[in-house]
Order: sequence, then structure tokens, then C-alpha cells
Amino acid sequence: MVAATSKSRAGLERGLLAKGFDPAEVTQAIERLGVLGYVNDERHAQARALALLAQGRGRADVLRRLEVDGVPAAVAQSALSAAELEAGYDELGAARALLARRRVSGLKAARLLASRGFSEDIVRKLCRLDEEMG
Repeated sequence: MVAATSKSRAGLERGLLAKGFDPAEVTQAIERLGVLGYVNDERHAQARALALLAQGRGRADVLRRLEVDGVPAAVAQSALSAAELEAGYDELGAARALLARRRVSGLKAARLLASRGFSEDIVRKLCRLDEEMG
């Protein structure tokens, strides 16, 4: 389970408990994996954030998905900031690129951007641009 994909401590714990492993043994195993460097929430969160940003996700969606993975909020925020810096991420540019790829405008564009976690300001700005151009 550890080798297949990167997992947060909480995600790994959920998975092992769901497979019926003893909670005390799971806790011990995860601690040991952490000490050995196999389980690292910061590394997992940054890699996941980079992948999600590359998929055209907005900041809010990335944070939400990291939270669902069981990454603590402070770790998720720090990882997202590091991933944005590493990727040279520009949220407005990413939103524009997504709309260009999907070839949508107006309300469809607003729904798409909102569903991908882009800020309300970006949705308003790009939808206004769409109205001015069309």
C-alpha cells in the first residue's frame, strides 16, 4: 500500500484500518514508516499539489483535496505555496488556459471555474472578459 502511491499519514491509516489491521499495530507501523522517511505528509502534499495544479485546478480545490487526503491544514497551505512557487503557478493564467482548452464562456465558464476551485474574483473577471469579447 505504501509503494503504490504517495499517501498522507491519515490516508494510509484509513486504508490499513479499512483492510482490518489492528489499530495499535497500524499506529506503530505508520510511526516507523515516518521515521524511515517512507511516509511524509509534507512531501506527499507538495507532490499532490503540483499534480493538481498541472491539471488546471484552482487553489481552493487543491486545498480541499489535500484536506480530504488527511493532510493537516497548515501542511497543506505550506505545500500549496511551495508547489505554486516551484511550478511558477499563476491562478489567473491557469483559469484562462482552462477556459481556452474547454472552449467555454459565460455561465458554463463560471460553473467550470467554480467547480475547479478558482476564486470568485477570477470567475467574475474572466466572465466579464467573456461578456466584453462576445
